[in-house]
Amino acid sequence: MACTARTPKAALGGDDLAALPYSSGTTGLSKGVMLTHRNLVAGVLQTQPLNLLGPDSRMPAVLPLFHIYGITGLMNGTLYSRGRIVTMPRFDLPRFLAAIEEHRIDHLYIAPPMALALLNCPQLDEYDLSSVKPIMSAAAPLDRDLARALAKRLDAVVVEGYGLTESSPTTHMTTQPTYSAARRLRICARSTQQCRDWSPQLTGKSCPFRRMRGSCPSRSSSPSISPRSLLPDHVA
Repeated sequence: MACTARTPKAALGGDDLAALPYSSGTTGLSKGVMLTHRNLVAGVLQTQPLNLLGPDSRMPAVLPLFHIYGITGLMNGTLYSRGRIVTMPRFDLPRFLAAIEEHRIDHLYIAPPMALALLNCPQLDEYDLSSVKPIMSAAAPLDRDLARALAKRLDAVVVEGYGLTESSPTTHMTTQPTYSAARRLRICARSTQQCRDWSPQLTGKSCPFRRMRGSCPSRSSSPSISPRSLLPDHVA
């Protein structure tokens, strides 16, 4: 409804608590992670130079939006880029493929089990998936052969991200096709404020350091954990 009243001023700052997503429990019990407004904003902005999202981007939302991957990577990142989000209640493979065809989805943010389901789907060729360009896989390690096979079958670029709930979430992203001949990893040193592209075959030139500021102030169950304890001098 239309309203002429002034928008109330929110008495909130960047360091106020914005969300309390829960970690996946990889190293123990799932824990609530205290993320501020500044954490979530940094989590979106720091990945912008590496992704291909834009105003014409279309993304299916099948990842849970209460998980940090869905919050930052899918929802906030796409909205910040003014892209379109096609929401789905759950990952249902036939409906997922139909949505890609109907809405001309060009970005996929998935997890490895979804990649396996796509690759092994016998009806995959019945759908027009030619609009898909990059496929981002995160939340768990992606098998090399699976990534190569999926990239070949969909004629798309498969990239991989790594992060954790405490870092809002991204700490690493591949900037080239994940399984190209010279796989790259960006190593950043906080002490020298430089980073390098490293591969088993080649060490690249130094480039300007891009500091990741997405770490949270603490976990709700362990307030003593700070960003410093999560970020060693060299992140590899």
